[in-house]
Formats: sequence, C-alpha cells, structure tokens
Amino acid sequence: MGEHLVQIKETLGKIPKTWIADAGYGYEENYNILERENIATVVKYKGYDKKKSSRDEKYGRDKFIYNEETDSFSCPAGKQLCFDHEREEKRKSGFVSKRREYRCRECEACPEKPLCSPNSKGGRHLKVSWELERYTEQAKKTLDSEEGKKLRKQRSCDVEAVFGMIKGNRQFRRFHLRGIENVEVEMGLVSLAHNILKTVAVR
Repeated sequence: MGEHLVQIKETLGKIPKTWIADAGYGYEENYNILERENIATVVKYKGYDKKKSSRDEKYGRDKFIYNEETDSFSCPAGKQLCFDHEREEKRKSGFVSKRREYRCRECEACPEKPLCSPNSKGGRHLKVSWELERYTEQAKKTLDSEEGKKLRKQRSCDVEAVFGMIKGNRQFRRFHLRGIENVEVEMGLVSLAHNILKTVAVR
C-alpha cells in the first residue's frame, strides 16, 4: 500500500482523504500507513465477514475474554489461556509487528477440546497483536457505520463489476505475455478495450 500511495501522490499531487479496500489489504502495516498519513480507513480486516456470519460459534476468537489485570484470556469453558511468549514478525518491507502468544495448559482433560481445538496437540492458543486489535476495532466501527456501508457498496459497484466484465464476460483470465513491462502493456490494452466498449454501450 505504501507504494500505491507514493504513485498516487506522484500522479495526482495529493493523496486521498479516504481509502476503501477489501480484506486483502487489511493487515497491520497498511493500517499503520493510513493512520500516519491521516487517511480515513474503510478497509476490511481478515475475518471481518466470517466474524459477522459466525457470531454463534461457541469457540470463535471473539468468545475468548481478555483480563487485563492477569494478562490472560478466559475461554467459554472457563479455562485460562496465560501469556506464554512474545516475538517479532518482520515483513519484507521491513515493518515489524509484535505478537503475544497465549496458551491453555488445561486442554487435554477438557471435554470441550474436540470442539475448541481438535487438531491442536499442545492445547488452544491465541496469537495477538494488540496494535492490530486496536486498528481492527477502529476499522469495525467505520465499516459498520452507515457511511461505511455506503462506501463499501459503492466500492463493489465501481470495482467488482469491472473484474466481472473482464474475467467473466470477456474471458480474460490470464496474461499471455511475460515480464512486468509486457504485462502492463497487455493490461493497458484490456483496460482500454473495456473503456471503449463501456462508452459504446452507454451511447
């Protein structure tokens, strides 16, 4: 996303006041960039749609309650997930994120384990970036607001319809050339054809 902003600034001489994107862009580094640039964020985070459609899952991530005083989580069965360790994750861009891991030591004897963590040998654990939690909480408020819903719908109309026309109606699903420069030319021709046909259709 950082590169996109640089390109936009070089092309238009300014950056947008609002950034609208799907969950493919909803990770910590991008939220951090948008916050530093003071850009309003309407960006889904990973699991946003799933979380909205699975609120009744008994052992979903949102059902684990954090206790700030003990720095631990309580699961729906009343077991504790205590802090185990913290480590840093570094992206290719150089951005560093801190992840804290919380682990339950009582899972093996718990009758709910087949539902909660059927494939985990060491018990249920959670990896948490508190900075990302802060970003996603802010994003959720915006996404769920009336203005956020309106902008998300508009993004679908503006963007997804174009992809549907190009990939579905015109069957352009893969590039035939190799190399970044050649691909840019090919995509440019496809975009040009799309715009011409759209203009003809409107007339």
